[in-house]
Amino acid sequence: GKVKADGALAVISKRYKLDDQAESKLADILARYDEAKRKEYLVEIERHLEVSNRPSAMAMMLLRKLGEGQSLGRPGPAAPGSYADKQRKTASSGGDNDRDRDRDRDREKERDR
Repeated sequence: GKVKADGALAVISKRYKLDDQAESKLADILARYDEAKRKEYLVEIERHLEVSNRPSAMAMMLLRKLGEGQSLGRPGPAAPGSYADKQRKTASSGGDNDRDRDRDRDREKERDR
């Protein structure tokens, strides 16, 4: 049957805007494990979701490893548009790359004239 996402998973699911399918499948698989293992997995899952720009798709890819009881391995670098990427941008809004790019574009316009 369908397992409702428990507290910790619900929080993660909201934070990364997982779709219903991703959330319920994660809940399903996590329900097979005891509390300690579940907590461990949630930490791993979150590490992967925060660097993904498509967390629901990422969750689906993690399902197989979760189902087989494997470790999820190291998450990759933060993808552009991922939660981690947005957090980093917010933290370092001083060094905004887009602004530099705009300045270059202006300089090119000057040159064309």
